[in-house]
Amino acid sequence: PGLSSKWECQQCKAGTYSSEYGLGHTCNELCPAGTYSAESGLIEEMDCTKCKVNTSSNETGQTSQSTCRSCPKGYFTDHL
Repeated sequence: PGLSSKWECQQCKAGTYSSEYGLGHTCNELCPAGTYSAESGLIEEMDCTKCKVNTSSNETGQTSQSTCRSCPKGYFTDHL
């Protein structure tokens, strides 16, 4: 038996993504360190938002820009 409605499918939660189809797959891919996503339903890593210039995060699966902290004195980032 198939799905009775599209509402049985669940979007990946914020901070996670999955490019797989079907109920047997879970959203176990986390946005990598230095990125975050407040949005749900991401399908690939590049959908995660990079921390702004001169900020970074070493934690994965983050859901807010507030997890991106300023670089300490003597350090910088140049990613855009």
